[in-house]
Amino acid sequence: MSRTHRQTGVSSSCVLKCRTDSSLSCRDAHGDLAQDRGGDRQHRRSLFAGLRLGRGGTAEGPQQDRASPAQERPQTAETPRRGMFDGLKLNARSQPSQDRGEASAGPVREEGLASAPAQDRQGGRLRPPSDMERAVDRYARAYDAADRNARQGVPILEAQKREIRAAGLGLDQARPGTAALMASALEQDPGTRRAMTELSGRDRVGQLMAGMERERTALADPNVRADRFVDRWQELQGQHRQLRGWQHDKVREKVEGVMRGMVKVLERDPQVESILRNRRQDLGIGHTRQGESLSHSMEQSLTRGRGRSMGLER
Repeated sequence: MSRTHRQTGVSSSCVLKCRTDSSLSCRDAHGDLAQDRGGDRQHRRSLFAGLRLGRGGTAEGPQQDRASPAQERPQTAETPRRGMFDGLKLNARSQPSQDRGEASAGPVREEGLASAPAQDRQGGRLRPPSDMERAVDRYARAYDAADRNARQGVPILEAQKREIRAAGLGLDQARPGTAALMASALEQDPGTRRAMTELSGRDRVGQLMAGMERERTALADPNVRADRFVDRWQELQGQHRQLRGWQHDKVREKVEGVMRGMVKVLERDPQVESILRNRRQDLGIGHTRQGESLSHSMEQSLTRGRGRSMGLER
């Protein structure tokens, strides 16, 4: 036995027992303390259980709490959060809608413009015709009736000829010189001829009046008048040469009458006569005497030609 044991008076068996008892008590105490600490931790978790913190504060929570934001992401994608500028209409966004509005309004305006000529035509049909329009319509009816007979090879009736002459007088009464202008337009302008044979009513009257206006513009040019004069004169000269003999006297006299009428028209048109002086050969005139007008030289050539034609047949 040691000195210490002897001084304390405690036997070794007692010390061993105490150590044994103390170790057991210590283990019990440690186990109770561990249980107490585990209970404290469980208690602390129960205090914050179910509390949703920010995205950074869920690291110490349970796994199901950490998984909850991931489960909420599809719902967030389906319903995006509205930004602070949502619904704000700027100039860059408002311009397309304005352009669409203008584009939608465009056809309406174009339709209104397109319908205006139709309304004008309808209004023109409702208004009463003028004296000039009535005269043109009468002439067109008379001319069309005689022209149908001519196209079918049927002789033109005397009543039809009289109606054409009366309609021509009506044109000149409505506007002087219109009868000759109408005849010239029907001869020279293809559009006027088509309107006479293919149209009717007010459409025909309108087109005939437009054709006469075109003819009026063409005849205002002296060069155009000169060209037409030469063409017509050469045509009549060819017919006159073919009408030889006494059996063609009446027809030949008519041709000569037309040619003399052209000479009289030339006398009243010094511009054309001046142009034709340089085209005497085209008219069949070799030369003119000094101081003699071209129209007089043409008249003399008609007289000489008529005498030669009659002398050949004797």
